[in-house]
Amino acid sequence: MTMIEDAIGFATDTHREQTDKQGLPYILHPIQVLARVQEQYPTNDVLHVVAVLHDVVEDSDLFVDHIVRLYGQEVGDLIDALTRRDRESYANYIVRISRSDPRAAVVKLADLDHNTSPHRIGILNGMQIRRYENAKAFLRKEIDKSTYRGRVNAEKFGYVAEKEK
Repeated sequence: MTMIEDAIGFATDTHREQTDKQGLPYILHPIQVLARVQEQYPTNDVLHVVAVLHDVVEDSDLFVDHIVRLYGQEVGDLIDALTRRDRESYANYIVRISRSDPRAAVVKLADLDHNTSPHRIGILNGMQIRRYENAKAFLRKEIDKSTYRGRVNAEKFGYVAEKEK
């Protein structure tokens, strides 16, 4: 079994009997986030695993150290970056993500894109929509800045530079 297959099974078990605000099985949300990440980064297994596991700590009684034991420190660190803390404001949460590994922002953007997709936007109120849209704009800007400054390691995103001729 591949790591992504294992992560999908783990997320399915963790989210079992959970439903979203539309009454659909919650696991459909992480699967949609995974699909969005795979479109952008088709060869990055770490991003794929993080996408499908992005809500398991927040929505269960699991801790990040459990994720580290199962999937390694790299995945655990990204899940930790994506897990909102108790009493953490949403704005501080988004800023914290922007200051962490840029891959966390990529997964959060995919999460927000799914949450604001046309078939889900009807369950959000105007304040939630504005908050999510502002967070998306901020994270996109921060990813652009980090890429410009060279903070992003291309190999982490599944890109390998061509050898110079």
